[in-house]
Amino acid sequence: MQLIERLIISVLIFILIFTVIEIKGQEIIDEPDTSNISFLYMGMGFGFNNYEGLIGAGFEMPFFRRISVFGSGGLGSWGYKAGGGLCVYLKRTLLGSAFNLGYSHSFGEKGFATEMEVTGSQVPEDVILDMYATGTLNFCYSYSWPLGNKGKFSLGGGYALPREKKPYKVMNDVELTDSSEFMMNFLSPGGPVIYFKFMFGL
Repeated sequence: MQLIERLIISVLIFILIFTVIEIKGQEIIDEPDTSNISFLYMGMGFGFNNYEGLIGAGFEMPFFRRISVFGSGGLGSWGYKAGGGLCVYLKRTLLGSAFNLGYSHSFGEKGFATEMEVTGSQVPEDVILDMYATGTLNFCYSYSWPLGNKGKFSLGGGYALPREKKPYKVMNDVELTDSSEFMMNFLSPGGPVIYFKFMFGL
């Protein structure tokens, strides 16, 4: 299946989930108290293949009912990154279960030098890599617990759909071994997502 087709199917699935959530939300008679919802949340995030990267900062802003918009930036396995998207909560408190859809862009790094296993050598050799800028379309589920008066702690996971399969090039005259190729594919954007973050309401 082509990448574009997978993107379209994924977006349609998200829209279907969003529609079901909205319909179920209309059936709720007793909505919880939403007075503690802040107009803006800011905090730190940590993880892999997420929006903040290995470490970063971000914000979340309530948009409409159970929907919020978010944006983040940080440092990941593919250099600096930034991203954002929409989050749909099952409750209007913006706590508990939520689904989010967004785009994460990794800026990469040219001329990155490291030591890796290469074909024809028994010891790691110097390798120079051009790590191209690329991005992922992220689909995640998260659960948030209250933290203090207006803050929250969130734990999430999902999948990041990569824009490119091999966003790098070996610049010097060596050939990576299968294990080195596996490591580069593991570090490149895309694949399982796991993260946690602390957000504080303003």
